[in-house]
Amino acid sequence: MALEVIGEIVFAALIALVSHLVYGEVRWLFVAAVWLAVNGVLLLLAAVVWLRGRRRR
Repeated sequence: MALEVIGEIVFAALIALVSHLVYGEVRWLFVAAVWLAVNGVLLLLAAVVWLRGRRRR
């Protein structure tokens, strides 16, 4: 559980770094949008894998 939290913090920091490098400042709306989009895709992939596993049983 702690590794997931640390991973999310590191991921958000990397997005903030990219925002700073691209825009010259940290745009928090950009950071939030990218963070939510990537986590949404990961959640969708996890749901697909979980549903496929349930269907095989």
